[in-house]
Amino acid sequence: MDMKQVLLSFLMLVVMQSACFAATHEWTSPKANLKIIKTILVVDPEVEPGKVQDPFAIQKVQEYIEEIVQKNQFDKTARIRLIRPEEFAKKLNYLAGTDVFELGKTDQKQAGMLMAEHVPNIIDAILYTKIIEMGYGKGTSSGFTMPIQGTKTSYVSGNVNGQNVSGYIQTPKTDYINVPGGPVDIVHGGVFSQMVDIKTFSPIWGRVDIRDRENAPLNKTTPDAMVKRIIASNIENLLEKIKQ
Repeated sequence: MDMKQVLLSFLMLVVMQSACFAATHEWTSPKANLKIIKTILVVDPEVEPGKVQDPFAIQKVQEYIEEIVQKNQFDKTARIRLIRPEEFAKKLNYLAGTDVFELGKTDQKQAGMLMAEHVPNIIDAILYTKIIEMGYGKGTSSGFTMPIQGTKTSYVSGNVNGQNVSGYIQTPKTDYINVPGGPVDIVHGGVFSQMVDIKTFSPIWGRVDIRDRENAPLNKTTPDAMVKRIIASNIENLLEKIKQ
């Protein structure tokens, strides 16, 4: 059963569409009272067509999300609780006294009524994740000059107060290394996160983080690692904002 599709159908939410994220990186509805958020349903991720090269991006991101949710649930001091669709379904069916999703196959009206009655008692909001970039690209690195500080050893000799003296002395010096420019591999990662209020069925918070990084010999990374960091950053930022 596709839990996410059932939820989307019930809540009549607009699925996140492609957009230009250059102007706004984070947004919170001025009407939202984030302090009342206690439990968030974290649904499975979506992928932006054409921008994500990895054919297993969804599976990998699901694993990242599972790690974050499990860490949250193991933290007994966490004030905001994250849950996944499986846990949500169990609680919903328990409160309704029946398998709501099976019932929906034959009686959508009754299933919808049960959801309307019980869903607000289980969660306060739903968090969506959309991977908008994940892969490699090509770029051009400009050349630069790097100064290297060192010392220079010199042999000196001469007459000092009527005596011949000689020896070695060290003086500071600066050498310069020229690093040529040229084609480089660029790692792309981008994640759009959006939270929807369960009572108003409207978005109340969103954050997008798009990163490009040169994959240099001393600065290695992968699209997987970059996207994982962004997802963790988005969720951490959201939880901190709710606590404020």
